[in-house]
Amino acid sequence: MVNKSSLGFLKKGLPFFAIIFGGVYGLQFFQKVRYDFRQVKKEEVSLEEVKEGLQEGGLRVKEKVTVDNIFQEINEIDTENWQNIRGPRDFESNEEYLKAKKEQQEVAVKIRKERKLVTSEIDNTSGKFDNKEEQEDKEKKEIDVTEIVTEEDKQLYYDEVVGCIIEFGISDNVETALLAAKRTYPLGVDAAIDWIIERSNQSDFESSSSESEDTDLDMGGYTSQPVSGDVLSQLNTLRKSLRKYKMVLVVNMALGMGKGKLAAQVGHAVLGTYKHAMKTPEGQTAISHWEKVGQVKVVVKGQDTEQLMDIFKASKDKGLWSYIVQDAGYTQIPPGSRTVVGIFGPVEDVDDVTGSLKLL
Repeated sequence: MVNKSSLGFLKKGLPFFAIIFGGVYGLQFFQKVRYDFRQVKKEEVSLEEVKEGLQEGGLRVKEKVTVDNIFQEINEIDTENWQNIRGPRDFESNEEYLKAKKEQQEVAVKIRKERKLVTSEIDNTSGKFDNKEEQEDKEKKEIDVTEIVTEEDKQLYYDEVVGCIIEFGISDNVETALLAAKRTYPLGVDAAIDWIIERSNQSDFESSSSESEDTDLDMGGYTSQPVSGDVLSQLNTLRKSLRKYKMVLVVNMALGMGKGKLAAQVGHAVLGTYKHAMKTPEGQTAISHWEKVGQVKVVVKGQDTEQLMDIFKASKDKGLWSYIVQDAGYTQIPPGSRTVVGIFGPVEDVDDVTGSLKLL
């Protein structure tokens, strides 16, 4: 049987503890509700302050806005009619817009009137010719003036190429240098030098003996002399020695770019490196010499982005003009990918940085 003490505990002790625990829980719940209520009141006060501030700034604030109301307004918006998307609101003034629009219309009308006036003057001028022959003579004179300007430009080009050929010691004969410049216009000094070297053997002219005498003269046969292989080798060596500067483009092969994408990135690198070099007087001098001897450009393979960054840093440390292309990532590769490094400078310094890389 249960002891009397145990029965007393069950009758009096358990209700007592139940009252204590219930009171503690009720007090905690009350405190929580009170805290939440205070927070809500603070938020309401802050919200009212924001509304008052917006109203003072000239903005209209809707009253009693609910989520259902907002959802209903969104559904009622006509997104197919773009004129309803944005326009002057009831409390906004569009006077400035109307004024600017009126000014644009007045300017447009004035331009149209001027164009009509010019057109009428041209028509009146063309009507002064008695016949088509006079008009054709006038047009022919205008064409002749254009041709004179073009010939002057060509003559400046010829003079520059001839001067470079004689200065480099490729040929002492002015007529030969001039003929090479004309035959390779407008490819540059390097093409003219190649043209002279390729026609330095007698066999080059014997193989074309069936051509007319005029063609032989055009090919430079009347000035060329047969030379030995040693002299030709010396000429080639001399031509290479004149190339003091070169540009190397290192391509990031890890990106797996297509041919078109790769070509575009190399173009970006060439242009970027060129512009970077032209920012300094030393770079301008180097570019000027580089352009006179064929603008040597070499494209080589780079393993990955890490190697490209190492090469870029090494070229900077040597004082070379360097540029790294960072692609926007619209096609084929991720945004920010480093695709090509362009390096320009003296041949020896560039080879020290990129000489171990394989050609693409």
